[in-house]
Amino acid sequence: MTDNLIMYSSAILAVIIVIYMLVKKMDIKVALFSIGILLIFIGTSMGNEIPMADFETTGT
Repeated sequence: MTDNLIMYSSAILAVIIVIYMLVKKMDIKVALFSIGILLIFIGTSMGNEIPMADFETTGT
């Protein structure tokens, strides 16, 4: 229960931070990339895995 609360609150906080960064005219690529990496670190530190079971490359 608390894990879901932490995940949802961190996602809402991440959206607010991205909106703030965009209002302050920061680069959209940097804002989204940094928040995405931050959310990946939060998710993996809470014990969630990145699913790679049926991963197939595109061949390019």
